[in-house]
Amino acid sequence: MKNVTIYAGTKKDFSSHFNELCRSKYLMISPSSFSLWAAFITDGIVLVDKKNIAARVNLFRYCEEVPNFIVFDNLKDKMKEIK
Repeated sequence: MKNVTIYAGTKKDFSSHFNELCRSKYLMISPSSFSLWAAFITDGIVLVDKKNIAARVNLFRYCEEVPNFIVFDNLKDKMKEIK
């Protein structure tokens, strides 16, 4: 995808990475509680793959009810909704 930035770092970069996640316009979360917390804080659009929900049901079970979360099976189908 064009204009995609992937951040990878160490523990010392935690605060700057978390701030970047929270301030992003579009955020595709991974199946981790770290990215889920950022997703709840952000005002942007959050993309959630149904595979994440299946992998961690207890953590992701309410994602489909959050207004700015877009839950998808196929990202290409949801791209129209994002634009």
